[in-house]
Amino acid sequence: MKCQNCLKSVRYDWIFCPQCGTKLDLSNEVEDFSPSAVSDGVEFFPAAFEPEPYSQGRIVAESADFYRIYVRFILAFLTDYKQLVDFRVKVITEIQKIVGKTPVEGFTKICWCAISLATDRYFADKSVLYQWDAEQEAHLKKLWFHMISRAFVPDAAARRLDISLLQSFKEQFVAAHRRDQGPLPACVECTSKCIYDYEVAQCLPTNVHSLDSVGSGEAVAKFSKSLCDRLVSSKEFNLDLSFCFSAHLLQAASVPEATQRDLIWPIRKALLDKEITA
Repeated sequence: MKCQNCLKSVRYDWIFCPQCGTKLDLSNEVEDFSPSAVSDGVEFFPAAFEPEPYSQGRIVAESADFYRIYVRFILAFLTDYKQLVDFRVKVITEIQKIVGKTPVEGFTKICWCAISLATDRYFADKSVLYQWDAEQEAHLKKLWFHMISRAFVPDAAARRLDISLLQSFKEQFVAAHRRDQGPLPACVECTSKCIYDYEVAQCLPTNVHSLDSVGSGEAVAKFSKSLCDRLVSSKEFNLDLSFCFSAHLLQAASVPEATQRDLIWPIRKALLDKEITA
């Protein structure tokens, strides 16, 4: 869906366009059911946006559990290119939990519709957070759609995806996230500011309430690495992603800023220690 004034991609639950401030009225687009107005994913699989799969796909896309899996999918890819295909089963399994038994053809459509709507939400959120202009957002999103269509769209699945395209997307994606400062006290020691902030915030456990539930710096590091390994399903150790989980855990546990700063180096050092285990 796009703002009719500036053509920025917007979410159907937004009231105002974050770029130009125009009040949004997307009701007619949904009622008239113009697929191109619903999602940019229609370009890759138009049949997925027919009324029935769209109805089911939207239910899936609005599920918090599904969106968390989708964000994990992106994190996994950023850690290991192979996860573009390998993580697919987790995405599909989560969709199956929501929609139940569905004929294969219809299920494939629902999958792509839900993934497309999640993609629109993800890049719309990111464009606001990182102040991307409409052109940059559209460019990165189209590259991502092009890649993931190989994993989820039947006609595209047979076509091989050159590794250079994956590398090019990641380079552009990472460059669009680079910042001199991060949002949290621990970010001062991070060397990947600020690639993972949004994703980690989406994936963080909700049951971290106090310093007691976080523990010492070494305990935070060990838990963060374990959490990172489990969520991204990759054998490749990603120091800054694990460290980002640590930073968010401290913040979520309401640890005072002074204490967070004291824990930064012990956490970083523990993560660097090859003996740390999940």
